[in-house]
Amino acid sequence: MKIWLIGFMGSGKSTIGNLLASELGYPLIDTDLVISQECALSITEIFTRYGAAHFRNLEAQLIARLQEVSPCVVATGGGMPIYNTLGEGVVCYLHTDFAHLHARLLQDNTPRPLFQDIQTLHQLYLERLPIYTRIAQYRINANQPPAQVVTEILKFLAFIS
Repeated sequence: MKIWLIGFMGSGKSTIGNLLASELGYPLIDTDLVISQECALSITEIFTRYGAAHFRNLEAQLIARLQEVSPCVVATGGGMPIYNTLGEGVVCYLHTDFAHLHARLLQDNTPRPLFQDIQTLHQLYLERLPIYTRIAQYRINANQPPAQVVTEILKFLAFIS
């Protein structure tokens, strides 16, 4: 089974993905990390040098390659499911309210190319929220501690198996 973790930047996809993959004994594929490693550039550098369209194309290519990889946990970049169709598998949306996201992003040292100011960030959050909700089979409250989020995902996966 392939498990896609989607959600806005700062929702905990990488953290939850790592814990979930460990619990399941699956490999974790963190798409931003894979793309960054393959290009030998940070995500911000890819956006700056080549533009958003190039980055989205790299995401699409990675999704195509991932069709052959299963089981696995895929921690997507925040925009990946917005601009690309994900493949087969279960899509879990890590929903976090904006206040929590903003606080996490302010504490995070990872540069985010789309985080310029709070107003722009909030607008992007509002635009993406209904898309995440529409494409997910399961929506999880990711304001909770990571271990609790993983427990809820595992219960859901047991239920659908």
